[in-house]
Amino acid sequence: MEYEGISLIPVEIEDIELLNKWKNDENIYKYLGGGFKPISLSQQRKWIDKLVENTSENQRYIIKVNENVKVGFIGLYNISLVHRTCSLGLYIGEKEYWGQGIAKKAYLALEKYAKQYLNIRKIHLEVVESNENAVKLYKKLGFKICGSLEQERYIDGKYEDLLIMDKFLQEE
Repeated sequence: MEYEGISLIPVEIEDIELLNKWKNDENIYKYLGGGFKPISLSQQRKWIDKLVENTSENQRYIIKVNENVKVGFIGLYNISLVHRTCSLGLYIGEKEYWGQGIAKKAYLALEKYAKQYLNIRKIHLEVVESNENAVKLYKKLGFKICGSLEQERYIDGKYEDLLIMDKFLQEE
């Protein structure tokens, strides 16, 4: 899957060190669903086999730029073949690539795939309200706030509100 110089490739076992580096970076993981919980490479090896397995319920990809630089991670989760819905997970792990529009392009590549090959009609996500850059990105991509959970995530010593956003993928 590609979009304007961005490629999405399936996760490989060899990506474990890079994924572990990102997982252990507080600034990357504190806003994500599982929160910031550093783990050892040995611990991560225990679940890497599940991570590399794309199934009818979960699809995960590494985001690449310039044909060979791995910069982030994106995935569709809880894919429902009946309801034609799924949830989105996305982050840019290499900080020098933040703010360059890579997350937007990666999402657009994944959305096209979700529509054309998975027959998805709606994608939803959860985002911490204080993660302003992410909220702004998702709004730009056409996601709408459809709800919120008050004081849902514990980040940096305080509880943060969580926004629930969704987007209907228009039939073309």
